[in-house]
Amino acid sequence: MATTGGGQGSVAIYKDAKGKPKAYYTAPFIFTMAFCSYDKAGNLFVDGGTSGSGAFAFGEIPKGSPSFKKI
Repeated sequence: MATTGGGQGSVAIYKDAKGKPKAYYTAPFIFTMAFCSYDKAGNLFVDGGTSGSGAFAFGEIPKGSPSFKKI
């Protein structure tokens, strides 16, 4: 995961965990990203906090999807 200039966080996806990122994804509902993990189906899950209150936020990028969905 990477953060962008003190603002909203983003997730960088790397092919074979090396080289330059293949893609970056941001979740408008997650301001500060903390942890991420893939499930066996290849879906990416990310948790973190919202802007302002820092309330817990959780999202998923389903395998093959171009964007996060809020969970």
